[in-house]
This record gives sequence, structure tokens and C-alpha cells, in this order.
Amino acid sequence: MDRESCGLGFDTSTNTWKMLCVLLKEYAPPDKKPDMVKKNLFTMVNVFGTNSWREILRVPYYPIT
Repeated sequence: MDRESCGLGFDTSTNTWKMLCVLLKEYAPPDKKPDMVKKNLFTMVNVFGTNSWREILRVPYYPIT
């Protein structure tokens, strides 16, 4: 099961709107053994008006309270 969560924000340093999406991709072999499921986390950002997405390779930890 793939999951995603997206958010919209304004970057005052560049005066641009950005969309940030965090994607969790799960890959399972055909026999679907639970211990063989692999999970990959991707973080992507889009600057409005650029019509392209870029991956953020290193996302710092930030606690959400």
C-alpha cells in the first residue's frame, strides 16, 4: 500500500509558493511474505510555476507535536 501526505507553504526567502509531498512506497514480492516487504520514503518539492518536481535526498528530522 502506497501512502502520501502533501502540504503547501510560502517561502519568504524566495517569495514563492511550494508544494511538499512525502511518499511511502511499499514493494512486496509476488508471494507477499510480510518479512520481505520493502519500504522506501521519498520527499518531493514543487515550486509553483516551474512545472517540475525535485527530490529532497536528505530531510532533517523535525518533531511534530
